[in-house]
Amino acid sequence: KNERVTNCNDDGSEETMSRHRFVRNANYDDYFEDDYDYSEEEEEGDYNQYADEDEAPQVSLDEYLEHQKAQQALSRVALAPATTAASISIKAAPAPTPKAATLQPPPGLQPPPGLSFPPGLGHPPPSTTSSSAPIDQPTSASPIPKHATSPAPAVTAVNWSAQAIAAAVKRLPKQTRPPLDIADVVAQRQSTLKPELSVVIAGHVDAGKSTLMGHLLHLLGNVDQRQMHKYRQQSAEQGKGSFAYAWVLDSTEEERSRGVTIDVARSYFETPNRRINILDAPGHRDFVPNMITGAVEAAAAVLVVDATPGEFESGFERGQTKEHLLLLRALGVQQLVVAVNKMDMLGEEAEARYQTVSNKLRIYIKKVGFSLKRCQIIPCSGARGDNITEPHPNMAWHTGPTLTQAFDVLEVPTNDLEAPLRISVSDVFKGRGSSNVAVSGRVLSGTCQVGDAIMAVPNTAMAVVKNISANDSDSSYALAGDAVMLTIQGPELEDDTLRTGSFLCQPSQPLQLHTKFRLQLVTFELDVPLLKGSQVLAHWQQCVEPVVLTKLVSTVNPSDGKVIKTRPRCLPSNTTAVVDLTFSRPICLETMQASKALGRVTLRHNGVTVGAGIVLSIKDKV
Repeated sequence: KNERVTNCNDDGSEETMSRHRFVRNANYDDYFEDDYDYSEEEEEGDYNQYADEDEAPQVSLDEYLEHQKAQQALSRVALAPATTAASISIKAAPAPTPKAATLQPPPGLQPPPGLSFPPGLGHPPPSTTSSSAPIDQPTSASPIPKHATSPAPAVTAVNWSAQAIAAAVKRLPKQTRPPLDIADVVAQRQSTLKPELSVVIAGHVDAGKSTLMGHLLHLLGNVDQRQMHKYRQQSAEQGKGSFAYAWVLDSTEEERSRGVTIDVARSYFETPNRRINILDAPGHRDFVPNMITGAVEAAAAVLVVDATPGEFESGFERGQTKEHLLLLRALGVQQLVVAVNKMDMLGEEAEARYQTVSNKLRIYIKKVGFSLKRCQIIPCSGARGDNITEPHPNMAWHTGPTLTQAFDVLEVPTNDLEAPLRISVSDVFKGRGSSNVAVSGRVLSGTCQVGDAIMAVPNTAMAVVKNISANDSDSSYALAGDAVMLTIQGPELEDDTLRTGSFLCQPSQPLQLHTKFRLQLVTFELDVPLLKGSQVLAHWQQCVEPVVLTKLVSTVNPSDGKVIKTRPRCLPSNTTAVVDLTFSRPICLETMQASKALGRVTLRHNGVTVGAGIVLSIKDKV
């Protein structure tokens, strides 16, 4: 520390100094080469910003603090006229900003290295950009956000008055259409088409969901031999020969290279008595939101589990098997088929392993709320095709149905055709140089036909239906439960008016916007109890929005709904409670009594599902 060194100055004289001072004054240009070529102007400018620093008057601590308070008072006075002028329509000249002498902070109040005080103020200015947590990692017990985490709508989301809606409808092109006889349309469909329902394929990653469904489609003739031979060749060239059947549904380059399903893949097949629309959902925990968007459209589900030792336990205890079962039940799915996959890898132990897996699953399936009478557990092999369409000799011990037979006896749900029109938008396509917009989605309730005037919310805009494709075929109408592609046209359809998560409705019965709701909530397995002020992510249909638990009303008995405790301090795991939720901007939700499709909400936090509930009432109107 006290070692002395001799330094040679530029004029040739020698100077003895401490090693600490020598290191501080060292010229680092002698030791390091800088790739950046400084110009003389840049060097002069860098030094000039500190040129007058020594000439600034030094003040005491009391004088400096007094000066700082005076500057803050002057800033408030300067901002007051500007704020007043902005709130009225009369244009006024801006008030001049008072100038003040620049004082340097006294010794001991210097800013940290790399920071400097602005002129006249003794602390760095507040940041103009808010640093909020990522949308997939909200902060627990945080205050209500002042702005939405997701992108703000291009058009102000407000509820239009009846007069404004009528005026907007008059501006639309006039369309002539015959009235739709719902009873006649339903009777015609029942006489010519098979009953139709959507089934979501869920389960832990690498359980073989895509391979199982791809092989099923091949066996039923939806994928011919030529196309299947192409998949086998392409997968073998990439060293993924066992993924050939999975490539039937995993169609993107990213999914095929990574070997996992990322987005919901859609296809269909027919059994002797049903037309089944399959929704192959991803199993990886990073893509659970995509799984939710597929499950909300389904009337039944197939849970695929890996029966091999160790793999089933991994997916059940630490994977997504339990979470997918919870989500399916919370989203209203009541019919369940469990496919115990990869039975071909078990040999003589197949029957014993099937019984072990089935017993564990039955206990948890009943605990979640599924009826075991409406649940079928079927052993199968997606890679070899065992017990998919026909019984296999290796599974002679199984006397139940095959997988295809289980699909054929699923109950077809009844859809509410008399309710107001509600269409959930899953994708939007707009061609260049065209005023037409193509919208894909699902009819949640009601009916729609070509020529109808419709309204898009929450970014309110009017349009006319020009064309309808329902269930992959052209049609003049669409009914509740149909997967549709609508071509619409309207003068108010701007670039950001329609997006994934928007809704289409009738102008005469519009979907209202709200920010505060009362829910009956069921919590799942929680690491930390939910508190008043906790911020989570709400999922419903194609929408994801941050929301705050603003009030814990009560905990209730799930069997009879009686109140157990009012105003609880927290909500632990496996608790049924009534809570109030507040969104940061108006959104489209309805009570469970008004709409089953828009009355269910799933709550997630830090990538984990923490609860699900139904909307009991609406606390406000925007």
